[in-house]
Amino acid sequence: GGLDHPCIIRVYDVYDTSDAVYIVLELVEGGELFDRIVANGQFDEITSKFLFRQMCLGVKYLHDHSITHRDLKPENVLLTSPDTNETLIKITDFGLSRFINETTLMKTFCGTPNYLAPEVLSTRGEASYTNKVDIWSLGVILYICLVGYPPFSESISGTPLNDQIIKGLYTFPDEFWSEVSESAKDLIRKMMCVDPTKRLTINDVLEHPWLVDDHDNTTRVDKIMHPSKVISTPPTITSVKRPACDDDTPLSEPCTKPTDEKPTESNYSSGRPKRVKH
Repeated sequence: GGLDHPCIIRVYDVYDTSDAVYIVLELVEGGELFDRIVANGQFDEITSKFLFRQMCLGVKYLHDHSITHRDLKPENVLLTSPDTNETLIKITDFGLSRFINETTLMKTFCGTPNYLAPEVLSTRGEASYTNKVDIWSLGVILYICLVGYPPFSESISGTPLNDQIIKGLYTFPDEFWSEVSESAKDLIRKMMCVDPTKRLTINDVLEHPWLVDDHDNTTRVDKIMHPSKVISTPPTITSVKRPACDDDTPLSEPCTKPTDEKPTESNYSSGRPKRVKH
């Protein structure tokens, strides 16, 4: 607890019982970024930048407080409004490592590796890694926002998904990226750099020309994050079940409706390719 930022979900209370941890969270009613991307197919650069700057400011706040999220993905970015161009975003599901052990956390990761940094996959959690893992994940999210499909796909023949990620095998096909600025692609490349020591920090990201040079976007984000009239929302409650040591079941997702559906690349816009040739 104790975290206070407009783009971070507020944790009001935590109740620890023998079989579950109950977390009282701020109520956010606009749904997940994941569902918004699926509904829209993709976002233009203006909308992507508006949402992305908020995500980065939230992650900067976490990193400034020595917290690494480790599981950033569109399902863990909530929206406060049905209007994508007027919504505040809220990052959720950070810090679950406070409640469960590292081995179990890695098991939950293994189900959907699409957003995981190469160093997390290559070490299988055996080695320590830095908050640069969040930068990689943000890069993947930005990629998806701009074109509506993920940078890595199981359908690329002969190359397992984990190997694609570990080797950084992603491209920007002109067929889908011709309308996207070179500056945006440059930022993604520098965020999705396989070597974490050469990857941007969150401050580097916020200082990249793609974000810095757009003063209108900066003003929009400031206004949505710091409105003159603050409306408080009632809290909601969720539970995180304690998995057994050998349980592969992922944690229940706080603040979202229960679903049996595993998010995969096929959930994204059907008109987008699942296959990206290299």
